[in-house]
Amino acid sequence: MKFIKNPSVFISVLGAYVAAILYPWVTGFMFLATLNFFILLIGFTYRQKDQRKHALLMTLGIVSDLAIVLTLQVQRNAVATAIAFKLSALNQAHIFCSTSATVLYFPMIYLGYQLIQKKSGPQTKTLHRKLGYATLILRGLGFFLMFSMLKL
Repeated sequence: MKFIKNPSVFISVLGAYVAAILYPWVTGFMFLATLNFFILLIGFTYRQKDQRKHALLMTLGIVSDLAIVLTLQVQRNAVATAIAFKLSALNQAHIFCSTSATVLYFPMIYLGYQLIQKKSGPQTKTLHRKLGYATLILRGLGFFLMFSMLKL
């Protein structure tokens, strides 16, 4: 049970388990979003222990999340669907939370880069931390609300 003491290993195992259970019922994008969300959670656990791993995992999670958003836009014209307001309240909440998190990714990347390059002061670290929590909470809400998009 040593892996329970290491949150990143526990989250990895949990993420793989959740993705495997959900795979038969979710779309490919939802499956990828599930794996991606757990990459972000693992990266989050490294924020104080290993800043290099934190930066690498968070960048991977953010870039892959942006790739999913871009693909959905190209394949399904997601923006037009969202602004038509023909979706349920839960679907709209998913879109709001996910869009907000996506918008916050850009200042997070910029601030994180400033911190890595040591071109910033304590205010940058505080802002990065606060925006990071807000971004992760919004991404988590968007992730869970994503399942309201399933047509069962």
